[in-house]
Amino acid sequence: MKVIVRRTGLALMIAGLASLLLFVGAIQFTNRSNFCTTCHYMQPYYDAWASSSHSNVPCRDCHYEPGYSNIVKGKIRDMNQLVKYWTNAYRRSKPWAEISDQSCLRSGCHSERLLHGKVMFHNVNFDHKPHLEQMRRGKKLRCTSCHSQIVQGEHMSVTETTCITCHFKLDEEGKNISTCTICHDPPVAVEGQEPPKYDHTRVIEKGLDCKKCHGEMVVGDGAVPKERCYSCHWDRERLDQFSNTELIHNMHITQNKIECDQCHLSMQHKSVSKEKVIPECQTCHEGFHEAQKDLFVGHGGHGVPDLPNPMYEKGLTCQGCHVFHDTDTGVEFKGETFLASGQSCEPCHGEGYNRLLENWKKSAAERMELVRAALKDADRERKSYHGSADQRIAIDSLYKEASYNYDLVRSGRPIHNIVYANELLGAAHGRLQDLFAITNPQYKLAAMETGSEVVPSACVNCHSGIEEIDATVFGIRFSHKRHLFGAKQTCGRCHSNQKKHGELIVQRSDCLDCHHSQKEKDCGYCHTAQASILMGGTNLLPLEDSDIMVAAGVECRDCHEMPDRSITKPVAQRCADCHDEDYPDIQREWLSEFAALLAKVEEQMAKAEELAPSEQRDPIVKDVRSHLDAVKADGSRGSHNHFEQMRILEDDSDRLKALLGTAG
Repeated sequence: MKVIVRRTGLALMIAGLASLLLFVGAIQFTNRSNFCTTCHYMQPYYDAWASSSHSNVPCRDCHYEPGYSNIVKGKIRDMNQLVKYWTNAYRRSKPWAEISDQSCLRSGCHSERLLHGKVMFHNVNFDHKPHLEQMRRGKKLRCTSCHSQIVQGEHMSVTETTCITCHFKLDEEGKNISTCTICHDPPVAVEGQEPPKYDHTRVIEKGLDCKKCHGEMVVGDGAVPKERCYSCHWDRERLDQFSNTELIHNMHITQNKIECDQCHLSMQHKSVSKEKVIPECQTCHEGFHEAQKDLFVGHGGHGVPDLPNPMYEKGLTCQGCHVFHDTDTGVEFKGETFLASGQSCEPCHGEGYNRLLENWKKSAAERMELVRAALKDADRERKSYHGSADQRIAIDSLYKEASYNYDLVRSGRPIHNIVYANELLGAAHGRLQDLFAITNPQYKLAAMETGSEVVPSACVNCHSGIEEIDATVFGIRFSHKRHLFGAKQTCGRCHSNQKKHGELIVQRSDCLDCHHSQKEKDCGYCHTAQASILMGGTNLLPLEDSDIMVAAGVECRDCHEMPDRSITKPVAQRCADCHDEDYPDIQREWLSEFAALLAKVEEQMAKAEELAPSEQRDPIVKDVRSHLDAVKADGSRGSHNHFEQMRILEDDSDRLKALLGTAG
């Protein structure tokens, strides 16, 4: 029995020793770098390592972190990979290796790299210490952030595209870290050395920007198309984090090594001027159109939310409107400058749209003048104010913000975003009101009304300033301001876009039903042509006296208002209500003789207009035409101020007769 126990123990000892030797042998065998090629897809990685500067360093020294426990972890991980290879579990994905900084900075390798200071990489001054010990653009870097794990034909070399993306990619605020002298020392003459092609000593002394001479040095923007995420991720929870750049960079750069170009589009750092000798305007004229851009984008004002121009939101650029050309002449090589013109609106928006520009300019100019004058008074008030320190600080802040808004509109040109410009001027006006409330409560700042308060946004984007425009509708004067601000009517009350943009959907009767039902009627406000002729004061007709009815105190409603309080054109019989019974016949006689005289003058006028233009003909034709237009606009057929209208038409007839006689 004892013999059996001894034999069993000996067998177990031998088996254990054999297992130990086998385990040690397996470790040593698998530690060889060429064992990696057991998996066929590791061959290109192995070949790149074998031809690199790291060929004398076993794979395990990099892929296993220092320490026996890490070696054991690495072996278990590698065994798992080997099993997956043999079982074809890698058909869906390829193996991915991570190399920690501890492996690179281990004793005997690059442990003193951080102490070496700056080193030259090509023509770049590079210092490892700030890149590894400090946050770069808010991100914690690793050795493999810059040293690629696999570059075709190389191994663990510097991936220059990573450097370019990090240095030149714009952040959320539109800034980068591409100051040239961070990486490049300007070439200067050094005694005892071959002089550079150009000594930059004077450039350094003057503090000149490198771009002034070298132009733009970046190609591409390093954008990240969301489609690239789908190459690795498919679950919605992760894809929803696309805009969380802090999380994404932490997971892909700090926690894991993902090559930058797997997400970012390519960027290049090279001289664009070699390919494009004529530089972009911004290279020399830096910030020259910043005000126009800020206004167009609808950003930067005080007290006003961002409000981009609809054309900007649709992706239009400056060239969308600046399409007309101004060409220099007189030289063989002609230059060309793009100009903006109201006519550039019409190809897209239709004929007549360019008239909106004049409307915008007019309304904006009036508001700008109001704010400019108020700013001048406010500047005087704040300089002479002797209140508390807090009040002076508040006053200076209000003045500064109002001035900024005004300058943004003035420099950016309001037509680039008329709605935002009006909001900026309105905010400036409000701040000036607050300023005067502190410095001089008795100061009366003129009111400023903007159409955006009552005009729907769909309309105000184009028809800003419409409140300043008067029109003639159904032969009646129409004021947009009175209807928008006074009656609080919306655009949709009179206009519709269902069939035709801005189509008028009201009838003359709709206007009359509203206006004629008012208790207090101001007939002359709408019926300006009739009122001016009755009162005897108009620029179109040289009237000498008012109508005798007006002189007698007769008002419009005395003739036009019916017993049921409706308003209508009176008939001749209506005169008998106040005059003798035969007065209607006199009225009909007036209408008849006026119609005959008007027809005569129009016939003479037609003949006069056929004459060749001359110094004698032109002023007569112009005067008579204006008289005829005024008479037709009145529409009373000679009832209003009958004798004065007859006198003017008779004088016109005599002038035309003399003109035609001379020409004959």
